[in-house]
Amino acid sequence: MNKGSGIFFLAILLAGGGYYYYHTQLSSSFLERNEVTINGEKYDVRSKEGHERYGLKLRMIPNKDNAAILYCKASNVFDEPSGRADDALREADVTDPAFKRWYEKNKECLALIRRAARRKDCQFPVLGKDDEPIGAMPLPYLNGMRRFAWLLRCEGRRLGQKGDWSAALDCCVAINRMARHLCLSDRPMISILVALMVHEIGNGSVEECLAKGDFGEAALRKAVQDHHQALKDFPGFAHVMTFEQKVGEIDAGAQRKMKEAFTRGQARLGGVTIFAAIKLYEEKNGRPPRSLAELRGNTLSELPKDPFSGRDFVYKVRGSDWILYSVWENRTDDGGVGSWPHNRQKDRDFIWRNTRLPVN
Repeated sequence: MNKGSGIFFLAILLAGGGYYYYHTQLSSSFLERNEVTINGEKYDVRSKEGHERYGLKLRMIPNKDNAAILYCKASNVFDEPSGRADDALREADVTDPAFKRWYEKNKECLALIRRAARRKDCQFPVLGKDDEPIGAMPLPYLNGMRRFAWLLRCEGRRLGQKGDWSAALDCCVAINRMARHLCLSDRPMISILVALMVHEIGNGSVEECLAKGDFGEAALRKAVQDHHQALKDFPGFAHVMTFEQKVGEIDAGAQRKMKEAFTRGQARLGGVTIFAAIKLYEEKNGRPPRSLAELRGNTLSELPKDPFSGRDFVYKVRGSDWILYSVWENRTDDGGVGSWPHNRQKDRDFIWRNTRLPVN
């Protein structure tokens, strides 16, 4: 199996639910140790020199600042769902009795995840011996992150149903902060692909929450700031490919699919950032902005570009109604033809609009 095929096989395994859960025993920061125990097995942690050999930047972050420490602690107390509880977690069906019973067992885990997501910095070490090929390293600390994202999405929906919309939005935004943590370091491509999956869950959750709830300025401003930072830290495809080509050849077809995934992820995150900024502008001014230019310097320091066009996202407003969209994968302005919410048509625009969604 070539490198490109291996990356996508593992990504598909993760997307299809082929996870295993890890319980990491930490007596001190794993960045200061040369091994870590996961599921009863000891893994070597590469030395600083072992990271730098492949151009990976290992930043020495104190335990109190490193979100990775809390993610691993959350894994220690995570109770793996099964049967109907597992289905409800994936579907975000927070009214299901099986989910409610499972949720009660995972309150400590949820609190740790939320604390981790609030930290600004994160550094997972690359596992394996220094003399092992980088492509062969185990990546167990990635495999639980998507489940954590689902749990945060459920908590956001549960809080929204109770009417606590500011807390609900913070939970949904936390998913994208968690994805940002996966993007902070120079990582192998698989780590970034997992980050894209987590961003997908986060973006959908934030869209749903913003379209259903009522928020004050403070909650919306924090959402805009966090998404703007996540967009700044979104990795460049060329940068990641530079690393991947150091450790193995990736065929042109795999590169093309990866680049498409990057572009979709960047476009949706940029659109969600502007969506939140429009909501903040409406809250402050009692009306939507007449153009996206009104957001610049007011709620956003700079406007995200639509990576599919290289230009600004398209924004149209009529009275209190507005629509925002990316020209999406066909790179053609179809006039804002698309479904809201849950856009899925590859040959149409990807849209956001101010239509209020029912709370369910």
